[in-house]
Amino acid sequence: MIPAQAVKAAELRSKKIVEVDSGPLLEYQSPTASLLAHPVSAPARNVIPAIAIFLTISIILMCVVPINRVTEGYGEVIADKDVDLIQPLQSGIVKSILVKPGQHVEKGQALAELDPTFAQSDLGSLQAQYDSAQTAMERYQAEVSNKPYVPTRHTSYTAGSLLQYQSDIAQFKSTMSSYDTKVKGLQAEVTGSQTDLAQYTKEAAISDQVLDKRSQLYKLNVGSELDLLSAQSQADELHREVQSTQSTLASAQQDLSSMIAEEEAYKQSFYSQASASLASNQATEEDAGSQMAKDLLLRQIVVMRADQPGYVLTIAAAPAGSVLQSGDQLITIQPDSSKIVVQLDFPAEMAGYMQVGQKVGVKFLAYNYTTHGLAFGTLTSITASSFLANASQTAAANATQGITAGPAIPSAPETSLPTTDVVTGLFYRGLVTINKLEMRNVPSDFKPEPGMAVTADDVVGTRTPMSLMLERIVPSFSEFGHVP
Repeated sequence: MIPAQAVKAAELRSKKIVEVDSGPLLEYQSPTASLLAHPVSAPARNVIPAIAIFLTISIILMCVVPINRVTEGYGEVIADKDVDLIQPLQSGIVKSILVKPGQHVEKGQALAELDPTFAQSDLGSLQAQYDSAQTAMERYQAEVSNKPYVPTRHTSYTAGSLLQYQSDIAQFKSTMSSYDTKVKGLQAEVTGSQTDLAQYTKEAAISDQVLDKRSQLYKLNVGSELDLLSAQSQADELHREVQSTQSTLASAQQDLSSMIAEEEAYKQSFYSQASASLASNQATEEDAGSQMAKDLLLRQIVVMRADQPGYVLTIAAAPAGSVLQSGDQLITIQPDSSKIVVQLDFPAEMAGYMQVGQKVGVKFLAYNYTTHGLAFGTLTSITASSFLANASQTAAANATQGITAGPAIPSAPETSLPTTDVVTGLFYRGLVTINKLEMRNVPSDFKPEPGMAVTADDVVGTRTPMSLMLERIVPSFSEFGHVP
């Protein structure tokens, strides 16, 4: 209970009776009485109003002061052009790798060297085939065109080819001369038969006239029967000669036609064989030439060179002595002509706020942005469809939350979200073009390179702290808890 003295002191204070301060004395009786005896200070009386005013101002500010709505995305730096793949055209043994990842190379610079063991072939044999085919081709070309054979290049086959050409031409001319002689003989026989036929035909006509006269005289009893029979015999003889000469002429003409056809057939056969040999040797020359060119190319490509300037991205694990098969990827190079862009994955729930053209701040994970600065870019595109995180991240997230793995989505791209974070849900992918680089305390030659991990902040609008709080609270009351 409160002592009576304390009650009395309170009554006296309420009546504004000025007495000697009894506080120090009351402390020896009751600390509570001492506190009640002292008047309340002005700051203590204003605490509750101050708190009320502070809360009112805070609520007002939370309702009117805007703050940025930021979407955070994760991704990496990529290039808008495909990288150059340096691959061997044929199997080979790695002799040495002459570049390192991240190194800048110029066009034509040596990147790697292969042992030429697998790239060698018998150049001597190919050269011999090429020379032989070319020499024979020139000889047959001269034979087909009926022109003198003049070699354009002298090889070990030139002398033999000249002798063969002379032999072929000599035999051809000899055969053609023999045919010409036979044709001329048959032509003379035909001419002689034609002359004889004309003469016998003329004589037969005269003998027919004599026979007719003898017959008239005999009828007039002027001529003798002997003369008539003699004229008849002579006329018959001349007609037999005419028929025989006609047969001889027909046979001679047939022999002449056959001989001319045989001569033409031999001539066509000679040129046909020469043309066939020309085509065969031309094919052999082209094949040997292509094989030689391939062999020379293979000898040259044992030193693999850069097709265009760029930066070495990756080098396959192929130490000296390892065997590379045709088409194996050895080195990848990012061309200097490629434009660097940032590929980012954003949470699906923020995609509705994102629009092409928004400004984006890009932070490089290798450099803390508070110390080294960041880059600024523009959102140039965003996918129309969403996708899940990659299989390993989704499995890790499901395991953490106790979710049973569901069916995988075919053709779903892998997200660039960090593997150290637990990632669930759907994502949209966007591309950001870097417009400005505000980096500090970094190497002088620093520039964004493909493969760099980044995060990005996309300011998609503004909202008040009150709306932010309500966005988190209201769904708890508005979502369906049951289905009636």
